[in-house]
Amino acid sequence: MRAFLFCTRGGWLLHRHRVVAYQSVWLAANVASQEEVENLRVAGIAVSEFVDSIDPGDVADIEARLATISEHHPGFDIEVIE
Repeated sequence: MRAFLFCTRGGWLLHRHRVVAYQSVWLAANVASQEEVENLRVAGIAVSEFVDSIDPGDVADIEARLATISEHHPGFDIEVIE
């Protein structure tokens, strides 16, 4: 199984087409609109939203987010997208 971590709106816009049903999507704050999030959920995609932004250049922050995602989805491959 695969999970995606989207850090920025730009990354979301460029790569959202890669998300398919039964995957997990994690979003930094304000990456996707509420309508986009609802559409994902209706399509059967598990969506989680962080309450704050993520700096894609902050390695320690990314590692902490990956640890959180791994706790919720053990064994998933996690792809970080700026």
